[in-house]
Amino acid sequence: MNGLASYIAAQSAMPFVWGANDCLTFANGASRAMTGVGFCDDWLDFDYSDPSEAIRKFKAEQKTSPFSSIIEATDARLTRLASYPAPRGSIVARATPHSVLGYIFGVSMGKHIVFMAENGLAYMEPDKTDIAWAVK
Repeated sequence: MNGLASYIAAQSAMPFVWGANDCLTFANGASRAMTGVGFCDDWLDFDYSDPSEAIRKFKAEQKTSPFSSIIEATDARLTRLASYPAPRGSIVARATPHSVLGYIFGVSMGKHIVFMAENGLAYMEPDKTDIAWAVK
């Protein structure tokens, strides 16, 4: 198994945990599995253990950032892709009104996008509104 497949297999046994195994830490870990480096390691250097704390910390970070959204910040680090569906190994964001960041983050496995959900990994069909970035 390659790095991404091994990472997904290992994560399938892991529960959702705010600040340790949530959607952003999951997508960042997928980047690390493929390249040796997470695309947002420095964004995850603060502790949060529930959604209220995550929102508070994110808003505090946003005040010192030149970016108005997590999407703009990700665009500054990764190359956005125009292809649909997102190629295997792409980091994917999907708008979701009930999430802390306004988006959930996952990784494309080709036919499915894998997200860390509160009940564990969720394999979803690609959506034309997904935003995807290449991981290099």
